[in-house]
Amino acid sequence: MKYNLSGDWKSFERIVAAIHSSEMAGSNISLNEKIRGREFDVAIRFKKGLHNYLTLIECKHYGNPIPVEKVEAFITKSSDAGANKSIMFSSSGFQSGAILVATRHNVDLYTVSEEFKIPEEIKTGGTTEGINICDIIFTIAGSEYSFPKENGRMEYIMKNSVLKNDFKTITVYNFIQGHINELFANSTYSEKEKEYIFQSGYKLTSPGIHEKGEVQKLKVIFKRMEFINLKPDTPEMDAHLFEKMHMYYNLKNEITGEDTSIMALDIALGFDTKIEVGKYYSNPHLGNNYYIESITDQIAKIYLLESYAKGNLFQVVYTQDIKYQSQFVAITNTEEILRLSKLYKRLKQKEK
Repeated sequence: MKYNLSGDWKSFERIVAAIHSSEMAGSNISLNEKIRGREFDVAIRFKKGLHNYLTLIECKHYGNPIPVEKVEAFITKSSDAGANKSIMFSSSGFQSGAILVATRHNVDLYTVSEEFKIPEEIKTGGTTEGINICDIIFTIAGSEYSFPKENGRMEYIMKNSVLKNDFKTITVYNFIQGHINELFANSTYSEKEKEYIFQSGYKLTSPGIHEKGEVQKLKVIFKRMEFINLKPDTPEMDAHLFEKMHMYYNLKNEITGEDTSIMALDIALGFDTKIEVGKYYSNPHLGNNYYIESITDQIAKIYLLESYAKGNLFQVVYTQDIKYQSQFVAITNTEEILRLSKLYKRLKQKEK
């Protein structure tokens, strides 16, 4: 099953660069490099025999196929920079005119998608219908608040969020479970929504929402899904981890029609990472977040701040040789750093 590539355009650039780092060992690969005053998403330099080569790559993470004028602009830009090879990657394909122009100028075009592939040896055959809770949105004091959905956080927050008034206390998880049959009966394979209106007096205590006003309503976004049946001895793991363990990047060469499939776990997204003390990092392949507290004699003391499975939060402190730093990608979003710094402080307090 193929999916549109998730993440933002910066993540897309890193995926493309990391794929080339893995497939072109010994090459020098850089992100967002300026050449003759123009910036390129990915630059690859390597030597073959007596000669040096430069490959320049442009990444387009758009919602629609790339038009011809974008390819034409890149051809001019990369030629001016002295590229020996020019390649454009898209997450949404290319218009036919763009493919014709690229073919004439010997520019490669690739469309990248994610593909979830379960090994045949763990399947039993057939599927079972179930329901997927896609989003939970609360209206509190007139404003909407959504639960974080990535990396298993939503189930954890559901189980640790409490709705309470003078007469009743219930977790959001149990509230949803109490309506699951109703949601399934009204579900389709396209997303639907169901609103639940609350009487006055209900308050929400949640690790994901800090608004203290009264809850007015809860909106559930859901859809029906078919889940592939697995053999009973298949190791049980959280759904988001299982998906990450079996995710592939599919690269379609739009010029030749050739498809290449690369297992996501085989790609070191932190190919250029040099971990630093006092910085926060993620492991995108596992959905975990970390803090580097110290580095002594090439050994880093690392705080695993977030790892979610089955609605539980796992945290641990461990040491690791920095030669494994390519598993980490630096977190630069200031709001995310602030959120993780609070987790780090709470974990440090537990150590005392």
